[in-house]
Amino acid sequence: MVWIGILIVIITFIAIIKGYETRLVLALGGITMALAAGKFSVASIAFDKTLTNPGLVIITTTAMGFAYVLKATECDIHMIRFATSHIGKFRPLLIHLTILATFIANSAMTSSAGTAAAVGIILIPLLINSGIHPAMAGAVVLSGTWGNTFALGSIHPPIIAKLSGSDVITVLIKQAPAAFTCLAITMVLMSAIAIFLKENKGYVAETDLAVNNDFKVSYFRAAVPFVPVILLMLSSKQVAILPPIRTAEAMIAGCILAYLASRVSPGTLSKQFFDGMGYALSNIVGLMISASIFSAGLGAIGITSALTELMKESVNIAKIGATFGPFIIAVISGSGDAATLAFNTSVTPHAAEFGFDPSKMGSLSFLTGSFGRTMSPVAGVTIICASLACNSNPIDLIKRTAGVMILVALVAMFILL
Repeated sequence: MVWIGILIVIITFIAIIKGYETRLVLALGGITMALAAGKFSVASIAFDKTLTNPGLVIITTTAMGFAYVLKATECDIHMIRFATSHIGKFRPLLIHLTILATFIANSAMTSSAGTAAAVGIILIPLLINSGIHPAMAGAVVLSGTWGNTFALGSIHPPIIAKLSGSDVITVLIKQAPAAFTCLAITMVLMSAIAIFLKENKGYVAETDLAVNNDFKVSYFRAAVPFVPVILLMLSSKQVAILPPIRTAEAMIAGCILAYLASRVSPGTLSKQFFDGMGYALSNIVGLMISASIFSAGLGAIGITSALTELMKESVNIAKIGATFGPFIIAVISGSGDAATLAFNTSVTPHAAEFGFDPSKMGSLSFLTGSFGRTMSPVAGVTIICASLACNSNPIDLIKRTAGVMILVALVAMFILL
């Protein structure tokens, strides 16, 4: 049965690469695997869970609603024009700084999808209007969305701390050398790939904001796009300057400020906000639903459990198992959390038997699970970044991040184990 599933996975990814409608291909692949396993209900349950997942749907739809409001009020134009007018002095480091900013935001916001939605609205258009190819712009932001490995609010550090008999801060300190080394490598290599592909400059957006020399920037409007992400970071557990703020609340606050900055008709902004939500539901959440059906099919037909069992038996090659076990599951399923939990609840407890520090092995699986998710075409964060990058194909983003993520996974292995 597993081999049937593997065949379906191969066919599915080939179909996506060839350009067939991604939502249809993923949903059909998941349903086919579920039917082959005699568990069709898992596909419908995955549909229901994704569609009714408040953390996923609300974050995505309200973020896109805010993006539509920014466009209607021209706050996005003012922000991009202001940034591009000052970008010359930072131009050689633009990709590096984007990855670093995304990483920091993700460490505060925890949710990779939430980070992509909140930060991507700002950074991806900025990169594109600075001449960077859309797919490369999306890939650059995507490559920084594993900053949650330093998020105190993540579920994994406490689990790793318990397994190793230490505390969360100790876990984060031990993984810091590997994580920061991998971050530096990611920044350098993503910039090098952009230069090699000649995608680091020269792209002309449909609306060239730099041609209008008479354009006067409103600093109020230029600041509005940053409001939600600032609110979310200041209200995060790590910072806690503000009381907890939900993503939807932050986006609505941004919409209110956009109105005050522009005085565009409230009726127009309301229509734009809900049009944006509708677009997100159809194009982004719809794709995530199909991806969740595909992931459910993987579980039903036994591929996910087979990979987990393989990891358990890899006692003689524990380094490879800790590195590429979570990595592969994350690539296929699109979930770094699921991959990390599978490993840290089944293999990491036996780390001492392999001669390894449980804290370092747990951190390695945490990092590599996040790396694998960052090169998964079915991950929610990939889908969001691709959608914000002029509706690029998720596969086009993965082509640019895959090699980097494989390399940093190996680097993390050599540092931690």
